[in-house]
Amino acid sequence: MSAADTPQGPGWWQASDGKWYAPDQVSATPAAQPMPMPSPGSGPVGNAGAQAGFFSRLFDVSMKTFITPSIIKVLFIIGLIVISLGSLILFIAGTQADGGIVLVLLAPLYWFVGVLYLRVVLEVIIVLFRIEENTRNKR
Repeated sequence: MSAADTPQGPGWWQASDGKWYAPDQVSATPAAQPMPMPSPGSGPVGNAGAQAGFFSRLFDVSMKTFITPSIIKVLFIIGLIVISLGSLILFIAGTQADGGIVLVLLAPLYWFVGVLYLRVVLEVIIVLFRIEENTRNKR
């Protein structure tokens, strides 16, 4: 039985040993049994978790589906609002205080660094979820 590292044509299937086999090469050995390939967007991080519904995923005590990837955009928007309000408060406080020019100058810097930090933290979170998804799909 010959195997390849990549599919050689239509109908080729990937066994649990990670090798690709021709359509006519199905045997009774467990390592050579066809393994279903995950579709893009499937799994607990992808669309399969989204089908369960927000509140069923929120109260899923088994933690089989994750809610964070579906709300990460909302978290980013909330973070942007909070950082922008903090920057605006710094700017207004700087205009109201004597010698507050430092606060006026720091407000845009605070906003930029805050948005940059927020974005990096949220991207790290998403990367961790993608690592988990890829690890789960490899088993």
